[in-house]
Amino acid sequence: MGFPRDPDTGAMWAVLLVAVGLPALLYAGIARFTGHGRGGGAVWRPLQDRLYLVCALLAVAGHAGASVVIDGWGDVFGFTPTAFMSGSFSSALAYTVSGDQRGRALRPMLLPLTPYALALGFFGHVAG
Repeated sequence: MGFPRDPDTGAMWAVLLVAVGLPALLYAGIARFTGHGRGGGAVWRPLQDRLYLVCALLAVAGHAGASVVIDGWGDVFGFTPTAFMSGSFSSALAYTVSGDQRGRALRPMLLPLTPYALALGFFGHVAG
């Protein structure tokens, strides 16, 4: 268990996951605040998106699992920031890739983002 407990490994994975999610979050955020969705469609509304909730819940589960494995509840990273970040990143990435309502067929294919949320919870805890 030395490898998962290494703070450098956790920090590296957390940074890689953020690097993947941050551009999508910026794009979706700009669409949200300007009020112009993709192709004239609906703007990004993460709190109305079920994928956001699923990813946030899985991030909490990932954080809880990491806490049990590493023997330290809470620590610096906490439940709420982890759930918020992973839910936001995953929802924004789904919006960016699948777009507006016409992209509904692609959204189930984006459910592999849930392991991404869990990984962010785990490695975020390790890095914290």
